[in-house]
Amino acid sequence: LEFRRVLFRSQRCLSAEEITRLLATLRNRIIMVSFLVGFLSLLISLIFSHLITRPLSELLKASNRIAAGDFGVHVPLSGHDELGDLGKGFNRMAEQLQGSFTELSRRKEELQSIISSMAEGLLLFDRDGRVTLFNASAQKIFDQKHIEGKHSWELLRSADAPDRPGPEGESRELVINNRSYLCSSSLLPSGAATVMILHDITALRQMERIKQDLVVNVSHELNTPLTAIKG
Repeated sequence: LEFRRVLFRSQRCLSAEEITRLLATLRNRIIMVSFLVGFLSLLISLIFSHLITRPLSELLKASNRIAAGDFGVHVPLSGHDELGDLGKGFNRMAEQLQGSFTELSRRKEELQSIISSMAEGLLLFDRDGRVTLFNASAQKIFDQKHIEGKHSWELLRSADAPDRPGPEGESRELVINNRSYLCSSSLLPSGAATVMILHDITALRQMERIKQDLVVNVSHELNTPLTAIKG
């Protein structure tokens, strides 16, 4: 409007060529200003985008490291904005995961030590009847090194036993590789697996047979003189 007023006031003083040059100059200035505004807007957008995406990229890298098992990762995010709070929460989560993983590892080592030190054979079967956990005593009982993943019937087919672990609380005597074992099965509270314990009772059965033979021999030795005395 101001340009129109100036042009209207000075229309008798300006020639057509001067007006054309004035319009061209204004158009060039408008184009230059538009270009500068667009360039500054793009530059500001890139700066803000970098400031926002860099913390998100750090979080993504840290989450990938945690997924790979590195719980000691720390995200260097600070500030009082939402990204800073997100970084602090992520670091706390990583610390808690590291503590939980360390505790689980310690308990797993303790459990493995207890299982390895057991004289009884221990087998853990999943719902499909496959071995998922065992100890060295079980390997010795079945005389096999590779037990994991085998079905129960593959291990118990040589024994006087059914092809699957029995129900919870059931105990029965098995003969495996010419040795007697008392087998007891127990279902885990989750219902996803069954624990089988094999206790070697071969010595007990041998002792019972010795006692029976002793009783028979003693009875026979006593019957002979009694018969002679009676006669």
